[in-house]
Amino acid sequence: MGNFCRVCGSLLRWDFSSGRRERVCPRCGPVKEGTGTPVIDSQKGAGNGSFPAMVRSPGAGVPRVRKGVSPRESQYARRIIKRANTVSMGLDDIRSMKNDTLKEKRGPDAPAGWAEAPAMFPFERVRPGQEEFMSDVEDTINEGGFLLANVPTGIGKTAASLSPAIRGAMENGRTVFFMTSKQSQHAIVVETARKISRRSGKRIRLVDIISKQSMCPRDLSKLPHGTFSFLCKQQSKDGSCPLFRPPPPSLVHEVLSDINDVKRTVELSVAARICPHRTALEAAKEADVLVCDFNYLFSDLRDSVLGGIGKDLSDIDIIVDEAHNLPDRIRDHQSSELPLRMLDEAMDSVSGRRHVRHYLKGIYDIILSIAEKEMKEEREVLLDKRLFVSEIRSLFTQGSVDGSMDLELFLEMLADISRRSGEKREEDPLAMTTQFLEGLLNMKGSHILYLTIPEDRGLDSLRIAFRNLDPAEISGPVFKGCHSAVLMSGTLSPPSMFGDILGLSRKRRRERSYPSPFPRTNRLVLLESGVSTAYKKRGEEMYRRIAERLVSISGRVPGNAAAFFPSYSMMNSVGEYMWGCPKSVIVEERSMSKGDKDAIIGKLETGRERGGYLLLGVMGGSLSEGVDYRDNLLSCVFVIGIPFAPPSLEVQSLRDYFRGK
Repeated sequence: MGNFCRVCGSLLRWDFSSGRRERVCPRCGPVKEGTGTPVIDSQKGAGNGSFPAMVRSPGAGVPRVRKGVSPRESQYARRIIKRANTVSMGLDDIRSMKNDTLKEKRGPDAPAGWAEAPAMFPFERVRPGQEEFMSDVEDTINEGGFLLANVPTGIGKTAASLSPAIRGAMENGRTVFFMTSKQSQHAIVVETARKISRRSGKRIRLVDIISKQSMCPRDLSKLPHGTFSFLCKQQSKDGSCPLFRPPPPSLVHEVLSDINDVKRTVELSVAARICPHRTALEAAKEADVLVCDFNYLFSDLRDSVLGGIGKDLSDIDIIVDEAHNLPDRIRDHQSSELPLRMLDEAMDSVSGRRHVRHYLKGIYDIILSIAEKEMKEEREVLLDKRLFVSEIRSLFTQGSVDGSMDLELFLEMLADISRRSGEKREEDPLAMTTQFLEGLLNMKGSHILYLTIPEDRGLDSLRIAFRNLDPAEISGPVFKGCHSAVLMSGTLSPPSMFGDILGLSRKRRRERSYPSPFPRTNRLVLLESGVSTAYKKRGEEMYRRIAERLVSISGRVPGNAAAFFPSYSMMNSVGEYMWGCPKSVIVEERSMSKGDKDAIIGKLETGRERGGYLLLGVMGGSLSEGVDYRDNLLSCVFVIGIPFAPPSLEVQSLRDYFRGK
């Protein structure tokens, strides 16, 4: 029996709800054993209560849609009902109507399985599998709610999601927030919007925005992120930033006059001597689409971003690309750590301010005394966060020789000292200490606070850290307030798990997994059992064996190949044994610029006809996500192990938290 329904073409699945195993179609219901043909009962309709089906209404004599069916499926059923001319509808009638529907959608020259595209779509044809996903996105945006979509590579999820989202936003006065985890993914979204605009003839107002630091043309942007954020905030407040001025309407108009990428926005703003980030936010007030990072909604930036562009959550439709990254990104943004040596350096930098140094020394002593007591044999120790914060506050209640001080006032004083000092080192100890203590006071219920010492290091490497465990504390209110949200990824599996972790209401969400558009023969997957990435088995011998396999197999594959590792450390260790590789080796580096990544893609494109390259990269890195290796640019991909988080107090706390939840 085939794996697809002979009537509607949907992928069949197994069902056990009746007490026995049977094949079912998600649209038509149970199928006849061995045939793939749905069972159509003249009294009961197709399927059982667990599946969408057409059933007869007693006395009415015409099909109706079973209550509770999803909007996509009910639209499909309504198309059939509308075309029905007789009371009795047989299997041949349904098959004929399905074929008629496909003929209407496909042009005469369309490849098999390809449908004619709607006007607000960047291409002439819709790929197989893309139409169903696009229909689900359209229903989600039109009706409100959430779509958790596990969309395999090759469907074209950017075009399929952006097209109905733009149409819905323009018709209803909302704004689409297309959110990515990496800046490199912005270019695909911007180019897709340009194609939609050209093909449809519609003017689309799009703003492409990245981090304030990445858009800043000043030397200040070269500082570490924490130091830059601190100084930028202070200089914006006191007016010492020469670019922080309201952009003139003419500049905003020029940014919106065409679909510009962020590079063009920066060029226009710098020419006008205006902060590029402020220009982009001003233009976003009138935009149909805002292409931005996760942090613009899923962090403490949310209120200032929405307030700055004059939008409420109910005014926006959210598309989250590579949504499998969202939980960890939220957790990381709500987490911080402070090396004890940095607190020591902060004390030295205020040696002339006796009362300030007194309080910093008190915090230092509290941390050190806990470590000396609790970490004689342990590398990590969990702290009672409420007790620790209470102890810090009591330090300020007791005061110093100059009198007591409020903790929040003390932090403002530290910020002012840091700003006036003009410190522009790689690491500003006062700025880092201030930011950590501010975060400490804003910890949420799921945060853990702990002390940690890196492996093979002494007490002088002690760090205090707090980590967020539950991203739903941040994402839950965002999704609850927005009009709709589409979360998509090729690895959003199972969708239900991600929905629960991110706090999406089960009543408002759809969960979908779409089949790959490529034939199984084109997706050969092989397992090499002779090597392992298990921690206990890692070493020079294993690294050499992995390298030998890569050299041997890649040499037999025409064109380019890529190998992705769980960490930079393992990639570099294996790379040392890549002797005699018949392909030239390209190695990913940390913090690669867009130009660096474009140069690598260029090498792959020009070199594949000359034997090809072997690309070494890291899972979750710059070259493993958000890069379009189009036109079979890679002939073979090696996945070297799975990037599991190493055992730690944080990992154990995550397990305990979600088991209890």
